Amino acid sequence: MLGLLLARRDAPPDNPHLDELWELVGRLDNPGMVAPAAAALAENAWITRTPDPRLDDPLVAGLFTRDWTGRDATLVLLRRWLARLGGTGRGGPTDPPSGLPYDDALRGWDTGATDDLLAALPVLDGLGARAVADRFRARLRAQGVRSVPRGAQATTRANPAGLTARQLDVLALLVDGLSNADIAARLVISPKTADHHVSAILAKLGVRSRAEAAAAARVLGLPAVTAT
Repeated sequence: MLGLLLARRDAPPDNPHLDELWELVGRLDNPGMVAPAAAALAENAWITRTPDPRLDDPLVAGLFTRDWTGRDATLVLLRRWLARLGGTGRGGPTDPPSGLPYDDALRGWDTGATDDLLAALPVLDGLGARAVADRFRARLRAQGVRSVPRGAQATTRANPAGLTARQLDVLALLVDGLSNADIAARLVISPKTADHHVSAILAKLGVRSRAEAAAAARVLGLPAVTAT
C-alpha cells in the first residue's frame, strides 16, 4: 500500500517499498501473495512508463501456468494492469464500477474515451494521485484536446497529500489514536463533521483504514500538527 501510494503521487524512479515487497514474496513463493505484489509492480511500471524486468520473472509466469486455489479471482488485478501495459492480460474496459474512486477513475483510461478521461481527472486530483493524473492529461493532449484542466497549483502541491489545514488537524489526532468522537470533541465540531473529515483524509491518502492513514502520514512526512 505504501509503495502504491508513493507511485500514484510522485512516480519516483526508485520505490523501496515495492522492492522490499518483491523480496519478501520471492521468499514465500505463495501465488496468493505473489499475484497482488506483481500487480503492484505492473501498476508502478505503468505509472512511471518504465518496464519492470521482474514481471518476466518465472515466479510471475507460474501464476498463469500453475493450478492453485482461487487463481482466476486473484489474477484479475494483475491481468488488468498487464492489459494496461500492453501485455497479454485481459480485463478493464467492461468491468462494472467498483465503488472505489481510484479504481473507477482508471476505467476511464481503459475505455480511452475523451469524456471518461476528463471525468476521471477531478477524482484523481482529489485523491492526490498526481502522477496518474499526469498520464491522463498527457493522453488527452495526445488525443487533441486543447483545454485540458490543470492540476493543483503549487501551494496545494506543497502539501504532499493535498489536505486542507483542518484535515491536517484531524489527521494529527487520528495519528495519535483518537476516535472520531474524540476528534470531534477536541476540535469542537460535530461528530458527523469529524466523520466526513476522516473519510476525506482516507480518500486523499488512497488508504482504507485509520492505521494505513497514520502510516501513510508518517511516510509522506506530513506536518505534525498539534490541535488544542
